[in-house]
Amino acid sequence: MSRLFSLLEIRPRCASLLLALALLPGTAHAQNRYALLHIDNQTKDLNVYYQVRWGENAEWGKEVNLEAGKRWNHWYAYEKPDQNRSPVPQITFNSGIGKARSVIIYNLEAFARPTNQDGGGKLYAFIKKTDANGQQYVELIVVGGDAPIAKQPPKGSDPAAKIATGLYKEGLKSLADKDYAKAVEWFTQALKAAPNFPEAAVAHNNLGVIQLQQGKFETAINEFTQAIALDVRNSNFFSNRGAAYYKRGQFGLALRNLDYAVRVNPNLAAAYRWRAQAHAKQGQVDLAREDYYKAVNLDAAQEELFEFTSFLVNRQEALSALEAFQLGSTLTPKALAELNNFPGGEPIGLGDGEMSANIKELIAQEKTHLRLLEHEMVAAANILFRAAKMSPKELAAKGLKLGWMFGPVTAPNNRNESKDGLAGLRVIGRLEFPDGKLINSIAALKFYPAKEDSEEEGKIGLLSDVDNFRLEVRLFDQGAIKSDFAFQSFRVVAQGTRMRMQPGFYLDMKTGGFVSKDLVFTALGTNCINCHLSGPKFKAEHLALMQNQDYPAMEGFKDFLDQMKHWSASKTMRRKMEDLMKANGPAVFLPIDAMLAANREHWISIYPRYLERKNAPALSGRNTDADSRTRERD
Repeated sequence: MSRLFSLLEIRPRCASLLLALALLPGTAHAQNRYALLHIDNQTKDLNVYYQVRWGENAEWGKEVNLEAGKRWNHWYAYEKPDQNRSPVPQITFNSGIGKARSVIIYNLEAFARPTNQDGGGKLYAFIKKTDANGQQYVELIVVGGDAPIAKQPPKGSDPAAKIATGLYKEGLKSLADKDYAKAVEWFTQALKAAPNFPEAAVAHNNLGVIQLQQGKFETAINEFTQAIALDVRNSNFFSNRGAAYYKRGQFGLALRNLDYAVRVNPNLAAAYRWRAQAHAKQGQVDLAREDYYKAVNLDAAQEELFEFTSFLVNRQEALSALEAFQLGSTLTPKALAELNNFPGGEPIGLGDGEMSANIKELIAQEKTHLRLLEHEMVAAANILFRAAKMSPKELAAKGLKLGWMFGPVTAPNNRNESKDGLAGLRVIGRLEFPDGKLINSIAALKFYPAKEDSEEEGKIGLLSDVDNFRLEVRLFDQGAIKSDFAFQSFRVVAQGTRMRMQPGFYLDMKTGGFVSKDLVFTALGTNCINCHLSGPKFKAEHLALMQNQDYPAMEGFKDFLDQMKHWSASKTMRRKMEDLMKANGPAVFLPIDAMLAANREHWISIYPRYLERKNAPALSGRNTDADSRTRERD
């Protein structure tokens, strides 16, 4: 159940303060039936959250939200009248106001009473105190007395917890290495060794995050719930559980968890991001927009993590603008030449210590390149995909010429060995316009063998999920490559039954290195021009083969069939693919409909930036202040 917080509530983030209430025998009365104690909140302006249990092996009771000026009674019912014995009760809470304090144990008294009503039990109270450093904290005292006597447990007294912590640390190492299967194994072993060891809550949370990333939403929710049971004040746990409910389609439950997360921590950007999307799914567009801007204002990186942002704009308006887009409308030849004159570079051996000035400049240039070209290149991809769906008659009516080619084939698992940084089969497209504009594309595909013990025969799909689709677009006709052509790599990612497509930004902002081991320097937008200084690389024989649709004579036709054989494709499947390739050409392997839809969704997400540029003068790529360039996108 979510709870409301006052402005001055306690919002701890660390481990709880543990207080043991040692029951001492009270005066025996006729028919004593309960061990009784009372807790007051005398802080005047704080809500104090705590839990009580009777016996250190018992489950913690429901969390109490004790408002200022209120009292709560706690009792244990004896099995027999006048038994006057109960398990040792314990209370857990965090004494920090704004931050946690150390874990200690207190011994307290509880009285045997004939009723469990107010009065007659031992009375304690939460108060505010100030330490030697001037920091306020919450203390539990005996009413009319001083603070309880502290009884600190000996360090290292729980060998199982020590073992669990060691296993947990191994799990963190596996997480850092992105060995998620091993991380799950370590965290699970740690929790089996000691279910309540100090890092148990975080271990459950980490397991939940891994399960969430793998699409195992029910398991993820269970892990987050166990994390919350151990630390009910951690806003990240509630945010993560909200994300899992969102992914599962339970938007109401998602909102309840996310509402709580941002009440506890109003600066938790990720919670606002998930809540914005949950609001949007429920048609609450105004609330979705409000949370979107909260998320990106707190953390600019959240902008790229939204699954969709269509709630920010009128969808039909955005798509109409995409269809009406004129290539070259947001740039000038001079601005394009400035972008193509960026020096580029190769981020090799980075990530340790402070990034060099050259790498910071490379990151800034890549971001500027992407920012100034994104609308042109997404619009160009839309035009290409729309043309790919047209009949020859429809293309001719618009004065368009579209051709496809089976390009070179190289080893699908070793991009470093290829000249262009791609691998597998290159499917090349060429779309010519009557006004001289031109769109050339290249998609990298590979054959994916069937899994063992599977009845499937394997499939053909796009290479990995980074730098697997590229565009070369002639926007102007000035007679110079740098002022006429724009270049952009895209990342096309399959997400379940859907697809995501967007221009690629491939540098890690923290390390300056590549975001994937599959990438090489040719994937960077600022480096593309270096491979194309002489213009498009089509030879006369290529253009003739494309015009005549002589697919079997193309370079990659036979080579790809041979590669499929190498990767264990059956003879029947190879014959089937050969027939498809002859009849339909290279485009038969491209998921045109899915890529078109994904590209249009990305346009909707960047449409607000297009509106900002629409009526502004054509932007220049020149900017000598690297920090200001970074701010424009960050």
